[in-house]
Amino acid sequence: MKSNFIKSFRSNKNLKTYIVFLFFTTFIWVLLQFSKNHSQVITFDIEYTDVNQNMNISNKSTSKIKLNIIGNGFKFLYYSLLNKKLQINSKRIINKHAFSNFNYLEGDDLKQYLKSRYFNDSEINFMGNDSIKIYYEQLIEKELPVKLKSDISYASGYKSIKGLSSKEIKLKVKSTKTFLDTLKFIESKVLKLNNVSEGYSGKLELINPSPKNLTLSLNKIDVFLNVDKVTEGSLLVPITVLNTPESSKIQLFPKEIKIVFGVLVKDYKRVMENKNQFKVTADFKSIKSNKLIPKITTTPENVFNSRLTQKEVEYILIQ
Repeated sequence: MKSNFIKSFRSNKNLKTYIVFLFFTTFIWVLLQFSKNHSQVITFDIEYTDVNQNMNISNKSTSKIKLNIIGNGFKFLYYSLLNKKLQINSKRIINKHAFSNFNYLEGDDLKQYLKSRYFNDSEINFMGNDSIKIYYEQLIEKELPVKLKSDISYASGYKSIKGLSSKEIKLKVKSTKTFLDTLKFIESKVLKLNNVSEGYSGKLELINPSPKNLTLSLNKIDVFLNVDKVTEGSLLVPITVLNTPESSKIQLFPKEIKIVFGVLVKDYKRVMENKNQFKVTADFKSIKSNKLIPKITTTPENVFNSRLTQKEVEYILIQ
């Protein structure tokens, strides 16, 4: 049936002539309609260009403007469907308000500027606001610490004492004082490493919390991770009692307590030979259930995960 229709259409010259005529007249009608002047209200976004690199345009500045445009349909097709943004050269707006901190362009001056840039063959009228105001904020530089974020798991018997590190511990940033006062540090993206048994070095991307308002001097920084083989050690350390009652002596049971700790294999011997670097104290003012509570107060820098093998110590006061 379909093939019969196609054969009929090909052989019917009157039908083909009618369709061509219909298409042509429709095209002419659309062309005529678009050639006529029309009136339409359009809201445009404003984008400021050529901004001084040491200044920032505040959010208080005019961001939209509503215009009643009288022009042909082709212009409306362009502004309605393709481009609802007006770029305004900030250096052209030089009128300084006498009693405030903004520059402005208004009335006939603004209309002339817009017509010369965008509407030279159309008529425009303002709907409501007939001015553009630009509020400037001074940009300043400041150094902020970098906060490295990582999610690292180590192979059995391996660890990094210092963790993920970088030589760039501080970063120069640039923004307004108001915005910089809200920042305490710049974070990195999370570095994920699994089953680590050797050192690592690479680049880590920084997170800009507000790219529109903040400029970072670096987008990535060099990071490194020193990894060593570790083992576990233990020592008996004497307990020092604090705040003992006057005219009294105290006898502990036991007098020494066992500390268990992690240490690098290369540092194990040195740590074991310097027992006095560990300190354990018990405060007499913090007695619980007539027992002293020991706490580790000092350890060498190269040990980690230190813990006591018992939580309480018995005692006798001797008058």
